[in-house]
Amino acid sequence: MKRSTLLLLMIVGTQNSTSNNYILDTQQTSINIDVSSYENGVYAIALVCDSEIVASKNLFKN
Repeated sequence: MKRSTLLLLMIVGTQNSTSNNYILDTQQTSINIDVSSYENGVYAIALVCDSEIVASKNLFKN
């Protein structure tokens, strides 16, 4: 299996203009992201490997 050269986590607000990208270290197994400053709402989270979305989930913040 080819190793990714770029691993990125994208968080995009579906109801507001929030959009943040986090470059990930391929050697790490976890990451903590502080979303306390985000407005309440729904956010799409996408894992991007070499410019291709490989996984996505929704985050509901209240």
